[in-house]
Amino acid sequence: MTEVTVSLKDIEALKESLKHGDKVTYSTPVAKFFGEDNVRGNRILHKAKIVKKLQHLAIIEYNAKRGNKTVKAQSTMTYKEIYFQRRGCAW
Repeated sequence: MTEVTVSLKDIEALKESLKHGDKVTYSTPVAKFFGEDNVRGNRILHKAKIVKKLQHLAIIEYNAKRGNKTVKAQSTMTYKEIYFQRRGCAW
């Protein structure tokens, strides 16, 4: 795995370029059920959009499955996470 150096200037440039409604990918861990082996690392990827920008975080909104329903859910992502995602690096 290669090391990626990130400067504060790169993060600030990304922060300024992001706008409300920009699309990002948000991942949530999968719950482990009885009898399953090796579920470590399993994640569900959600298509999300930026709703609000804060000083160090971006609030995102995505469709989450809750039982039989699909509801809008909100979460946060750091600008560093979004930066690595845009560069295609592992976070």
